[in-house]
Amino acid sequence: AQTESLLAYRLPGVRDSQRMAGAAVSLRQREFRLLVTDAAGMPAAMEKVESSRAQFEAARKDYASAIADDTERGLYAAAMLQWKALLTSGTMASVLPAYMSFMAISIAHPV
Repeated sequence: AQTESLLAYRLPGVRDSQRMAGAAVSLRQREFRLLVTDAAGMPAAMEKVESSRAQFEAARKDYASAIADDTERGLYAAAMLQWKALLTSGTMASVLPAYMSFMAISIAHPV
């Protein structure tokens, strides 16, 4: 049962939380690039921003489907609150707490 839990929940959770963290960083980088892009490059830059958002959302859904216990569910809920705050605030100061929350999910349940 423990091996099954490890294979079914823990390993995918670590993978997917890392995907979330990577997509979050990529999104913020692409948003910055969008700010310094000229009008001609704007459509391509926006497409990349939307791609990063979609990558994050796909990883988030995968992660949410493999949450193993209440502790992890609480970490996930806290991370998603910070992520929503990041998206609504748009400030770089809110990036670190969200990123650290994604990392905490991975660290809380080591393989």
